[in-house]
Amino acid sequence: MGDKWERSYGDMEWHSLNGEIYMPWYFLANNGKETIGCGVMTAPNSFVSFEYDPSGCTAWFDVRNGAMGVNLNGRTLLAGVIVCEHYSNMSAFKAAQCFCKVMCETPRLPKSPVYGSNNWYYAYGKSSYDEIMTDTDIIAELTRENQNMPFMVIDDGWQVNSVSGPWQPNEQYGNMKKVANGIKYRNVRPGIWFRPLHDTEIEIAHPEWRLKK
Repeated sequence: MGDKWERSYGDMEWHSLNGEIYMPWYFLANNGKETIGCGVMTAPNSFVSFEYDPSGCTAWFDVRNGAMGVNLNGRTLLAGVIVCEHYSNMSAFKAAQCFCKVMCETPRLPKSPVYGSNNWYYAYGKSSYDEIMTDTDIIAELTRENQNMPFMVIDDGWQVNSVSGPWQPNEQYGNMKKVANGIKYRNVRPGIWFRPLHDTEIEIAHPEWRLKK
């Protein structure tokens, strides 16, 4: 089982040994009795992925800057630090927990669990102020006994351009302070999605700023 570059979209799985699968950041291998973990310490200076087949393990370090190579000019680049561990007498899940702690010595953990609702996974960018307030009422009702308040995260669809800036609200939402206050009034924490490196107007005004494919 390997990790994913950004996040899992429900596609992380245990699969048979396959040397053609690239596994980002780390992987775990289990034979039913023991588990091995191989990965890279967090915050490497490259994108690291692994291949694993009966002949062994291969690690790939991608140090490109966008589509451009890196000219070190005599400097030394620490591309990443690989770590490997072997676990027995525990479940694969427990081994995964232990190995993730090895790869990250100084985790940035929240003071309390982060949970709540995100409207993307049913609205997919088609929503409004009224729909968000309805969603907030639902999550507030489900969690009203909790001291740790949930989040109501507004995903794509609140801004004038789909999946792009400028990051101004559309007519379906109006004043975003009003939206945030409405969520807070229901004892829910407001959250919002946006993609700061994608802005349609800026791309037109400054095409030279875009990363080349």
